[in-house]
Amino acid sequence: MKLLLDTHAFMWWHSDPECIPKSTIHLLQDPDNEVIISVVSLWEMQIKIQLGKLALLSETI
Repeated sequence: MKLLLDTHAFMWWHSDPECIPKSTIHLLQDPDNEVIISVVSLWEMQIKIQLGKLALLSETI
């Protein structure tokens, strides 16, 4: 199954996974599922970083 994450879900998954229900975490960790993120989410995060409203989450992004 393909799982498209929005910006908040992607950020929570990497920085605060406690915000995501355990059932969803299991789906995200299932190797049979493909986790994808829209280029628009990356664009949104870049804008917020440039405006100083968002710090980089980690070097793995």
